[in-house]
Amino acid sequence: MPYLVKIGFQKNNITKSTCKGYHLFRRGTKVIIRYGAIDVSKSRIKKFRWKGNKLPIKKIYRFRSTQKAKEFKDQLILQKLSRGYSELSGGLKIYKINSSS
Repeated sequence: MPYLVKIGFQKNNITKSTCKGYHLFRRGTKVIIRYGAIDVSKSRIKKFRWKGNKLPIKKIYRFRSTQKAKEFKDQLILQKLSRGYSELSGGLKIYKINSSS
């Protein structure tokens, strides 16, 4: 269940920077993707949080077999890594901000 992030320069944005996140995982024959803008805390321990009330956006892809679902997920991960995303390691994940806090 990798979490992928892309933090860096984006010339088309007003702030000239980008901070995006992806969470890809498979449940049986379904591949579930959550993605959107993220915030990174500036403390000594890095924390990633989904930015905005409506995030993350969720997409579900359904397949006829678990093998096809696994192949699609692996292909999507490789595609994101080749486009500048990096995988979070060491138990890091992207948290959702509670609406009550």
